Amino acid sequence: MEPVELALWSQYNQNCSMSIPPGAKRRARGEIERLPSGSLRVRVYDGLDPFSKKRRYLVETVAAGPTADRQAAEVRDRLLADVARRRSRRRSRNVDPVGADASTGGVGEVESV
Repeated sequence: MEPVELALWSQYNQNCSMSIPPGAKRRARGEIERLPSGSLRVRVYDGLDPFSKKRRYLVETVAAGPTADRQAAEVRDRLLADVARRRSRRRSRNVDPVGADASTGGVGEVESV
């Protein structure tokens, strides 16, 4: 590429809508809702139920108090970690290791002689 084309291409990449501008924050995942009682409800999306095709959420309630906001943020982080762990487990189950026996659920058995 010539220098002019290269400059135009890099300018295009900087203006591309797919790139995140520096200093921009990602959208927060999960939801913290204040209930009328003062308690906080934490909800995190966990995907679709395979049978009913309805949305599943992990929900936990944090009691009202002076540290409720911080506790709710910690609960949200924990629930997000649980969701990530479940998703990675689902993905790893779909990959069959080489030499694994399908009848044992992906775990190879060793016979003693």
